[in-house]
Amino acid sequence: MTRSFYRYVQADPGYDSHNVLIMDLSLNQKKYPEDKQKALFCRQLLDRLAVIPGVRHVSAASNVLGGWQSTYYAEGAPIPPKGQAPHAEYNCVSPDHFEAMGIRLVEGRFFSPQDVEDSKLVAIVDERFAQEYWPGQSAVGKRLKIHSDGPDREQPWREIVGVVGHIKHYGVDRFSRESLYLPMNQYPMGDVTLVARTQNDPMQLVPSFRSEVLAIDNELPVSTIRTLMNVMEERSFVRRFTTAMMGAFALTALFLSMLGIYGVMAYSVAQRSHEIGVRMAMGAQVSDVLWLVLKRGLSLTGIGAFIGLVGAFVLNRFLASQLYGIGGLDPVTYAVVTAVLLSTALLACYIPARRAARSNPIDALKWE
Repeated sequence: MTRSFYRYVQADPGYDSHNVLIMDLSLNQKKYPEDKQKALFCRQLLDRLAVIPGVRHVSAASNVLGGWQSTYYAEGAPIPPKGQAPHAEYNCVSPDHFEAMGIRLVEGRFFSPQDVEDSKLVAIVDERFAQEYWPGQSAVGKRLKIHSDGPDREQPWREIVGVVGHIKHYGVDRFSRESLYLPMNQYPMGDVTLVARTQNDPMQLVPSFRSEVLAIDNELPVSTIRTLMNVMEERSFVRRFTTAMMGAFALTALFLSMLGIYGVMAYSVAQRSHEIGVRMAMGAQVSDVLWLVLKRGLSLTGIGAFIGLVGAFVLNRFLASQLYGIGGLDPVTYAVVTAVLLSTALLACYIPARRAARSNPIDALKWE
């Protein structure tokens, strides 16, 4: 559980959540009825936010970590049966979105300010999408339709201009569909999420962001403000809490096992002080006495370790669903825990045996 928790925390979700601020905005449909008005508002706001000291990249997106899905048709793919079109996560984003989120570019280019309504319709897909439809080929230059399930639908073709890394929308331990992205200048939205990558603590820039929003539209409510790290922690809270608690219990059990083995073995050796004194009086060497005691202690501990390993193998299927990044039959864990318990038994046998072997045989006999 400890190794699983470490791997879960260190797993790469496909984006960089450090120093990223998220702010939700909802444009009034009556005040911004046309797509051009929405696009203009976003461009003006992003231009103002980008010059705030401490802001590295800022973007607008229809969503941040999934939630919107759409049917699509990739050029050259078989036409799916009616009602069985594939779905993908899709997001409408401004040009700086991938830098703001820390999503890597695999091939091609990101969106540019020139990708506007009157220009060629474009899209960006993730590497999972590209590998599924064009394995071993370049996806750049290929075409697709969104909100469609076939080539004959009325939706327009969009040319793929870039391929980006796949991200885990709902957590590193959960399945995520392939993703496709549209430029917000070509597909503006009324509800947008601002994403800002900052140099330091992003929450320090909240007052500046609020004032810039109100400077453009003083009636626009600024709702949920949080960091991308907070979003990740909220989505993975149950998993992290369960793993952390079970990991803590596992370490506690290991520690109690160590204490129990040490106490039992140390007491067992102390009970043999008279025997050790007799053997020393009969001419036994210190090494002989030590080996006799250690052999006995390690053989008992070895039997116990074997029984524990068998039990672990039998019961691991109940734990498998709680693990991430490792299997229930993890050889490293079994080897380390067995070594720790054997070392504990070795120490528990060695210390009192060494003390008894170095003592005066007469004293040992008198103590008995």
